[in-house]
Amino acid sequence: MKDNSIYLYRALRAEIIKIKNTLGLWSALIFPLIIVLMNFMIFLSRPQMLTAAKGNLWIHYTNNSMMMWSILFMPLFIGIITFYINFNEHKNNVWRHVYSLPIPKISVYAAKYLISILIVAATMVFFYLINYLSMKMLAAFRPEIPFGKHVITSILPLSFLKVMLASIGIISIQFVVSIIFQNFVLPLGFSVLATLTSAFLLRWENIVYYPYAYPFFAAQDLVKNNTWVFINPVLFSIACATAIAILGYAIHSRMRVK
Repeated sequence: MKDNSIYLYRALRAEIIKIKNTLGLWSALIFPLIIVLMNFMIFLSRPQMLTAAKGNLWIHYTNNSMMMWSILFMPLFIGIITFYINFNEHKNNVWRHVYSLPIPKISVYAAKYLISILIVAATMVFFYLINYLSMKMLAAFRPEIPFGKHVITSILPLSFLKVMLASIGIISIQFVVSIIFQNFVLPLGFSVLATLTSAFLLRWENIVYYPYAYPFFAAQDLVKNNTWVFINPVLFSIACATAIAILGYAIHSRMRVK
C-alpha cells in the first residue's frame, strides 16, 4: 500500500511538471475569463436587467454566467484539458517509455485522471473568485443596481462545488476518449458533438441521465437556494465517473503499445 502511494505521488508530480508546459493549461484561465467578461459586459450595458430582477441579485448575476458555463463552455474546456493531459504520451509514442519505467500502469492512469479532476476543480475556484470580483466591480460602476440590499450567501460557493462535482462524469468520458485516440480531432470533436447534443435535448424527458447535461442541472440548483450538495446530478455524475474510469483503465491496460 505504501509503495502504491509512493508510485502515485511520483506519477502525480511528473504530470504536474509536464502540464505546466502545455498550452491546454491556459484554457483553465481563458475560458472562465471569457464567461465572466461576457456576463459583466451584459449587465454593465444593461443594468436594468438587474434593477428589475426579483430575489438576490448576487445569485441572479452568478446564475447567468453559470448557465453559459455549464451547458457550453465547461464540456469543451474539459475536452481540451483531458486531451493535453495525454498529448505528450501520444506524441512520438512516449507510452512505450512511460510503461518501461518502474511505475505500475494503474499509478500512471490514476495520476493522469486525478490531475484532470484537480485542474477542473482549480478552474472552478478561479471562476468563483473572478465572478465575485466582477460583481464587486459592477456594483462600483453601476451604483443604481441595489446589490447592497442583498448578501452573498454560502449558496454561491456551494453552487460552484455542485457544478464541479457534476462534471466528473464528463471528465471521465473525455479522459478515456483522449487516452484511447491519439489525434486531437476525435476527442475534441466528440466533446463538441456531445455538448451540442446536450444543448439541443435539454427539454427531452430523459436528458437527466445524459452526463454532459449534469453540470447544467447542478447549476440550476443555484436559484433554488438548496444547500444540499449531493443532489441527483452530482450523484449520477459520480456513479458515471466511477464506471467509465474503471472501464477506461481496463481498455487501456490491454492496448498494445507499439
